[in-house]
Amino acid sequence: MRHKLFGPVVLLLLSIAFHWRIALTDQFTWLNDSDQVNMVLPRFQFMAGEWRHMRFPLWDPHQWNGQPFLAQWTGAAMPLNWPLFVFGGFHEGKIRIDLMNWYFILVHWLGAVFCYALCRDLGRSRGAAILAGVIFAFGGYLGNTDWPEVFTGCVWIPLVYLYLLRTARGERPLASAAMSGLFCGMSWLAGHHQAPFYLTVSVIFTWIGIAISRRDPWLLRQGVITVVFAALAGGLQIVPGQEYGKLAIRWAGAPNPLGWRDMVPFAVHVNYSMQPPDLFGIVLPHMGGHVPTLVGVVALIAIAAALHGVWHELAVRVFLGVAVGGLMFSLAEFNLFYGVFYALFPGFEKARVPARTAMLWSFAVAPLAAYGIDRLREIDRSSWASWAIRAGAVMFAGAFALLAAGKPDFVGRLASAGMFLLGTAGLLAGGGRWMVPGLIALSMIELYQNRIFLPWPNPDGLLARLWHHNEVAAFLKTQPRPFRVEVSEEIQYNFGDWHQLDAFGGFGAGVTENIVRTDWPGDNTRRMLGITYLIAKKPARDGQQEVFAAPGGWKVYRNPNAMPRAWMVHEIAQLADNVKIRDAIVGNADISRLAFMTGTPPVVQKCEGPEEITWREMRAARIRFEVSAKCTGLVVVSDTWYPGWTATVDGKSAPILEVNGAIRGVVVEAGKHVVEMKFRGSAFYAGLSMTLLGVAAALWLNFSRSGASTPRNPS
Repeated sequence: MRHKLFGPVVLLLLSIAFHWRIALTDQFTWLNDSDQVNMVLPRFQFMAGEWRHMRFPLWDPHQWNGQPFLAQWTGAAMPLNWPLFVFGGFHEGKIRIDLMNWYFILVHWLGAVFCYALCRDLGRSRGAAILAGVIFAFGGYLGNTDWPEVFTGCVWIPLVYLYLLRTARGERPLASAAMSGLFCGMSWLAGHHQAPFYLTVSVIFTWIGIAISRRDPWLLRQGVITVVFAALAGGLQIVPGQEYGKLAIRWAGAPNPLGWRDMVPFAVHVNYSMQPPDLFGIVLPHMGGHVPTLVGVVALIAIAAALHGVWHELAVRVFLGVAVGGLMFSLAEFNLFYGVFYALFPGFEKARVPARTAMLWSFAVAPLAAYGIDRLREIDRSSWASWAIRAGAVMFAGAFALLAAGKPDFVGRLASAGMFLLGTAGLLAGGGRWMVPGLIALSMIELYQNRIFLPWPNPDGLLARLWHHNEVAAFLKTQPRPFRVEVSEEIQYNFGDWHQLDAFGGFGAGVTENIVRTDWPGDNTRRMLGITYLIAKKPARDGQQEVFAAPGGWKVYRNPNAMPRAWMVHEIAQLADNVKIRDAIVGNADISRLAFMTGTPPVVQKCEGPEEITWREMRAARIRFEVSAKCTGLVVVSDTWYPGWTATVDGKSAPILEVNGAIRGVVVEAGKHVVEMKFRGSAFYAGLSMTLLGVAAALWLNFSRSGASTPRNPS
């Protein structure tokens, strides 16, 4: 047992050392990008708040009049996130930055351990496997991306290929193929479609390559099993995500927002692809365009040794194919085959960031380096040391030439690479028991050049802006609920999620189409949507009344004509389509007494007299209120209509109608009633069932004797 724990423990210590700024001090953070600050951290705040009350975060009421949360690929389905939300603490009601730092460290440690496990399963030595874990987790794509939805999807790649290669060797092929698919499905649960999509494509082509090399088309069955289990295990995210995709408008970098049937223009793919000069980022720090690719000269020398000496190994050929394929597809603008895939294969265009296929390169070079290190331990290393010295001399010569030419931009990078080449040469020439530990240390120092952490706390930093409006939020929380706020464009982060206040608007990639198609900038639409307050430095419309002023010039203005969150109407007009509904509302229809629908409206009665709605419960995915109606009418709730919401009136099921083109309505008869609305949805339950089935079946196959067979020769 102690021997089995040696590698993971060493990698934990190395992870802490590599991330010492955020592990051993409280002066830095990895949250250094506008997307992480404006969107990701507020999302985590919302998820933590829901988990704190033991509720799965299915619906977010704090953005765009309410939007499905899990379905937006937010990371809610990723098990690696759950401990942070369930057991993590809060500081003054907000998720703690130090816990976010440790979350970052531990996820990368898991990536290193998974890569270590892959290499040990392939018969690599402990030292070589530890180096592979370092290269995968601290370098390349995984080591330098700060998107939790992306890096939690990448950490599973080594386990996918661990079981894929077991399947190819004939080691309990059915169970191994199922486990490979299970971990591929875990990647789909991470909350971003790009990493699991490219991983799944890689798995498919790996099986095609193995089948061709062995001239055995029946091997493709194993690939089919893997993909089926990936779809099952990832169902909790895939099924709701697909439902949302068909009902939403997406901002994908194109001139206009896109619907489900719209192709992402190839120009967007070109914009997010790597350029040939970016490939220098493999050995030179702070290069690589959209995606860092630095793995360093230590890794490249080890890879060269692997290709020179152990090419006959199946795993080496597979990893080389994955690495080269990942780099080729990242150069989308310059790759004929990428264009063919874009044009012919449905869904391929939706990934839209070909540069991220470099994550496959960043993964595959790690086990290749492990093979190379073990090879270098067995052979005469003098020629390899000599080549490293020559390459280092070339780097230094290039640095001096650029300096002499008055072009100092790359001088430091070339000199740095030269220094690491000479260091590698020295370790190879010296050999001995300290060669591999020395190479591990040298690789970590080399990869550390690319790792950026920002000072924290920093009053002028992006992250500090999240605390600039605490006084405003505190005031709003003293006001009678429910209400909805509008936030000035100067406040770029998701104010609603961060402060747990219902808002209209937000920072994200998409919004349900029914909200987008309303004339939401129009006064009557905003009145209908119940936007009660504006947070800004000056009023945006006539009649807005200042009710609070905070330091920094921020003020809260009240919209005096805003509708309540729910109201009764006794007249419903049927119109031909949602465009006509929008035009009627823009034309200042009296929405306080009249509702619009495209379908056949329910029968309601006209009556006079006061009617009262009293709110009893407001949760993210559940609302409850009491209605006192004079006669049969329609209760209009100014929250987004979306499949999966169900209603009961006095405990009896009642249909939820899409009213005014975007919001909800439910019919009640005369008298006092209790109306309750809950969000669950068939997509969530279907996806959850698929995931539970996939996980249970894969684990049962793995721990039973099913699928046992004689292993094949690995080569």
